[in-house]
Amino acid sequence: MQTSQLLKLILFALLAGLVLSWPGAARADNPVVSVSAPTHQTGDAGAALGDVWDGSSTGEVKWVQPDASGRKTTYRVLNGVPGAYGTVLEGKAPTGSDLVSAFYTDSSVSLPSNVYKYLVLRSYIAPHQSGEAGIENTNGRVLYTSNWGSNWMFEALPFRRYSDSFAICGFGVWCTYFFDLTQTSFSSSTSPNPWDWGQSGARVEAFGIWPHENWQASLSNPVPSGDTPEYFYIDYMYLVGDIVTSRPAQHYTVRWQVSDVDGGSVTSTLYYQESNELKLPSQAPACSAATIGNWTAIPGGVTSVNLPGAGSYSHRLFLPFLAYNPVGGTFGTGIIPSANQSFDWDLSGGSYTEGKSYYVCVVANDGTGQSYAASSAPVIKVPPAISTIWPD
Repeated sequence: MQTSQLLKLILFALLAGLVLSWPGAARADNPVVSVSAPTHQTGDAGAALGDVWDGSSTGEVKWVQPDASGRKTTYRVLNGVPGAYGTVLEGKAPTGSDLVSAFYTDSSVSLPSNVYKYLVLRSYIAPHQSGEAGIENTNGRVLYTSNWGSNWMFEALPFRRYSDSFAICGFGVWCTYFFDLTQTSFSSSTSPNPWDWGQSGARVEAFGIWPHENWQASLSNPVPSGDTPEYFYIDYMYLVGDIVTSRPAQHYTVRWQVSDVDGGSVTSTLYYQESNELKLPSQAPACSAATIGNWTAIPGGVTSVNLPGAGSYSHRLFLPFLAYNPVGGTFGTGIIPSANQSFDWDLSGGSYTEGKSYYVCVVANDGTGQSYAASSAPVIKVPPAISTIWPD
């Protein structure tokens, strides 16, 4: 054998060994699997912008409204708050002021409200303190505007929309709220513009919340008392697409695509991993032969499909598929990729917690080999949508 031929054989063997030893590598006749839902394409607006709004940075708050005296809500990051899922933003509003905190502001790019339709908010409002005016009764609101600019009084304020006030679920306790922002009934009767979230032609150039308004003067007199809660916490605020459980059944349809060049029967087994908070797609938990022990099997989550063959490719090899992860500034399309398998996942039981995130792993096995795929976004178990809105 000539030296050049021998070197080629050695090089081929080395390359083959490299491919086979690559984490997640598989033969070409193994099944190929990818998760179609949940996915980042219908995931979280903050994550699409490269910054999940999870209370880890004061930079998550893009703008705070000043009151007539120029005072603003002040924020700081706190660790170790009892009951929190991670770090939190502690906010303190000036006494007697109801001020907006905006999490998205862009005068040239409208947030795609047809994709990001749901708001999941976990917050904590300090209880009524001794010496504060009024009684322990306040509320919050959701707000957005179709215009934005450096002079917000003229460029944004006239174009704002805000919801009716929603009741705080409790004081001195953590509350998880879920809002379907496409409800046109959300609009306050005093809002200067109609609520058009998700409708054709709607623009969202700024989005935020009033975490709370004033303490109510008394039970018989619902006007503002002139005093506000001492502080509030925001654990996270997710503006998401179709990655939430259905209401009120708390089910979610997991979808995935599986193929196999050899054809035949392929069995898929579904697993989940709980996370306190949503993550960037690039930080989603890994699923592989080495990490499957960190995942929990979804009850009943085993399906099989018979696939047509495409000929024998037993001598070919392929590198693992690298899932696309969006970069900052890239919104999701809202389109669920193609899928030929699905499973109705029931998250209503006590094994799953409202407000927490659940990532999905699919393991596809054709009897001779298997492949792994993890979702780039989680399923979020949510409580019933806020439907009881306080009248103005």
